[in-house]
Amino acid sequence: MVATLCGATVLSLILLRKSAPRGKRSFILASILCLATLVGNVAGTQLSDRLSEQSVDIDADGRLNIYLLTLEAIGTAPWTGVGAGAYQDAIAAYKSDTFLHSIAVTKAHNTYLENALELGIPAALCLLAAITLLARETLTGIARRRRGIYLPATGTAASVLVGVHALVDFSLQIPAVTILYAVILGAAVAQSRPPRNESQLIRPSAPETPRAEAR
Repeated sequence: MVATLCGATVLSLILLRKSAPRGKRSFILASILCLATLVGNVAGTQLSDRLSEQSVDIDADGRLNIYLLTLEAIGTAPWTGVGAGAYQDAIAAYKSDTFLHSIAVTKAHNTYLENALELGIPAALCLLAAITLLARETLTGIARRRRGIYLPATGTAASVLVGVHALVDFSLQIPAVTILYAVILGAAVAQSRPPRNESQLIRPSAPETPRAEAR
């Protein structure tokens, strides 16, 4: 919910600044905040009930211990990593002395830490940099374009959403989420450059008409 709120806030602020008249921005922003508060109150009870029913492997204490174990494991192979997809096997060697020994730890619940352990810190940083550069292109497109900013703005907001959520879970490791994000980001990057002026377009020259032969 926090990640979604962050993404929605970024999207709202961008569209308000670029599209809404100045006199109506405060009213629209207040309406958005009221709506977000209403949704939070309605969904808050269900969210609290769900979190209270979760087992220790994904509650706050459990995740903190998983993060610490993952950091310890990263320190053993910081340059090369343990191999893509080998997180569950690698982390098993580090949880024997903790209360997590009886729990199947399959994910780090933090995509950045898990990538660092599996790929090594240099490769993980390169992967993060590639996505960050694309997201930065959408942010640049918002400032660059005068019209049609909806796709770049959506790409920026989606990047904020998945980036924040990756701190506490593994949504980007779910193919359906990753494919959808890739489609949104790809469309956003493609629309982040303004269309060329007509004067810059290369128009094909008209075919020459054959001259009538003189009789």
